[in-house]
Amino acid sequence: GINPLESDVPLARQVLLQAQYFGVDGLLRAVRARAYRHNHPNFNGTDDEANSKFEGRYGGLDAAIADGVLPEAYFRPMPDHVVINAGGTTFETSKRTLTERSPYFESLFKRSPRERTYFLDVDPGAFGILLKYMRHAEFDLPRRDVALFRCVLALAQRFEIRGFIEYVKARTYAIQSGHDPREWLTFLDRHHHP
Repeated sequence: GINPLESDVPLARQVLLQAQYFGVDGLLRAVRARAYRHNHPNFNGTDDEANSKFEGRYGGLDAAIADGVLPEAYFRPMPDHVVINAGGTTFETSKRTLTERSPYFESLFKRSPRERTYFLDVDPGAFGILLKYMRHAEFDLPRRDVALFRCVLALAQRFEIRGFIEYVKARTYAIQSGHDPREWLTFLDRHHHP
């Protein structure tokens, strides 16, 4: 990784320029995405979106280095960045994403505000579904995997995720009653969804 270069910024710049010269795109994409997230802590998009936004905002690698965006932004810690190890699988997100919809995470981060990595003994698949919901107010519940479906619901209750259980109940009711689920979801979005 690039982190050992943290103490030698000029050398880190050379490494980035060499990576560009030799076409090491994976490294450059990861660095650009991380740098964009450091400078825009409320950004919750994908790495591809972060790369596009980085290019649009800072231009090419040469310009970003000349302006001091890279590699400095890569090394600067994100104040809101947090790593959640869910049952052995790591997820990177912001504290804001987790606390906007969950009193559980609000409490967790208040108890240990300086921590950046947290371990949760939970099913990573279920946590991933809930994280997607917390990021984008979207979810993909497993229809055929009843055990995972139950695990997602149990975690949503444990983490007190605002709106999730109500959303699932409305969707389930709409499907069971023969209504178009989109009507119920639209109603919830307008009236009950935070």
